[in-house]
Amino acid sequence: MLLGERASGKQRLIGGPLVSTGAVLVALFACWNPIYRLPRYLRGDGLCYHVFRIPYGDMRLKPVSDAILSTAAPHPVTRRHFIKSTGITLAAIPMLGLRFPQFDPRIPIATQMWVVRNEAQRDLPGVLASLAELGYEGVEFADDYFGHTVEEVRALLDANTLKVAGNHVYLESLLGDRLAHTAEQNATLGARNLIVRSLTHEQSGSKEGILRFAAQLNEIAEKLEPYGMRVGFHNHTESFVRFDGELAWNILADNTRDDVILQLDTGNAMHAPESVNVAALVRRNPGRTVTTHIKPFSRADAGAYIGEDELDWKTILPLMETVGGTEWYIVEYEVEGPPPLEALRDNLALFKKLLAGLW
Repeated sequence: MLLGERASGKQRLIGGPLVSTGAVLVALFACWNPIYRLPRYLRGDGLCYHVFRIPYGDMRLKPVSDAILSTAAPHPVTRRHFIKSTGITLAAIPMLGLRFPQFDPRIPIATQMWVVRNEAQRDLPGVLASLAELGYEGVEFADDYFGHTVEEVRALLDANTLKVAGNHVYLESLLGDRLAHTAEQNATLGARNLIVRSLTHEQSGSKEGILRFAAQLNEIAEKLEPYGMRVGFHNHTESFVRFDGELAWNILADNTRDDVILQLDTGNAMHAPESVNVAALVRRNPGRTVTTHIKPFSRADAGAYIGEDELDWKTILPLMETVGGTEWYIVEYEVEGPPPLEALRDNLALFKKLLAGLW
């Protein structure tokens, strides 16, 4: 049996009469003892979130009653503790009849077509072929198909074995009668994740504006369900101003459905007027960082590449893969200077090296 259910906007373990004391003990053990350096589907925080639907650091158990247990902060893991913990946990799982979800051990990597927009305008087939050759597994569009129909673009994607991580669209294209057309176009393209790319100052410049936008996203999310699609929002710097003491980003998170994607752009977040802790944003909003823009940031070197910048990737990436529920990494590099395809090649190599060092 798989112990996991998502309900009422909260992540929790819901059990019944068949949940044994042993199963609860395994849940407690795994979530109290996050074993870093294991693959994410075995590591403690991965077990908490993916198997038991318990956000790391915010454990809520309901085997019989409404009792809530709070976890302590993770503690250092010695080699002896690592071996003992791993052995006990893995040995207990089959005896208790637990079944793990099947995870792809590696999150696919895409890029945003905005980075190569000028090149794509001249030669979209060549650009898509080059991205596939560089090792990208997908692309995210910005509602621009460079003079081609969506049917033609889909054929080019299929020819290069590229998937669509999503599409950046304007809010207006998801309102009223336009939503059906937008959904049908993206269904042809193969885009499931429709991300609102930006807001006007009127929409984002006040708490009331954010709340109105949240209500619109909730309505759009419901209307997209029959198409098997999701809606989301991509942050810029204005997402990290405060209203009544809270970040606009978090106000949006708290007032939208759990299936509304919060597409976190790491570079944009760091450029906000107030210093932003990217890892804290992912941890605060579990399961919402479904797609994310991997963009470097450095105060000392504006042209720094991923892994050579100032972001704490060793903390951010494990959180994205476990607590954040990330399904697509989208590499983006917008600094003028190096040819875009060369910059994407080098950033991808560095990002893969970074990931290899983590797992």
